[in-house]
Amino acid sequence: MKRSILFEFIGVIVLVVLIFSISSCGEKSELVIDESQSTMGDPYCDDENVYYPCDLTIVNNTDETLSFLLSADFSEEYRNGIITDAKIKGCFAETDSKDGTETASESYIATILPHSSCEYRVIFTAARNSKYNGTALKMNRNLPDIKAEIQN
Repeated sequence: MKRSILFEFIGVIVLVVLIFSISSCGEKSELVIDESQSTMGDPYCDDENVYYPCDLTIVNNTDETLSFLLSADFSEEYRNGIITDAKIKGCFAETDSKDGTETASESYIATILPHSSCEYRVIFTAARNSKYNGTALKMNRNLPDIKAEIQN
């Protein structure tokens, strides 16, 4: 009698675990950076900062309009002494309508509609290491590890 109850209990636990495992297999992330449609631009600098422009395609897989901010990991550039911080927040770029120049805006947060994808020009700005005398501002043209953080 005790054995059959024990086997039934174990069976129920296995069944519950199996159901949760199967149901989570098909889940998509809420907000995805489509790396196949995103590119890293040419970095540039001034006396104080290094600018890393990226053209990013963001996909919203939810039923809600989402506001988000982006951060990137530039650990390689930090380790190589180019910049002073490895983790950098991205600013959404603005283009001057008069002369077409592009600048990092003051806006760190963007919004995307439900079940849509949108292209954003994002500029990651880091303080330049004053002791760095090299010319390379990025070691390769690969996108850094970029995270989208949903804002409430």
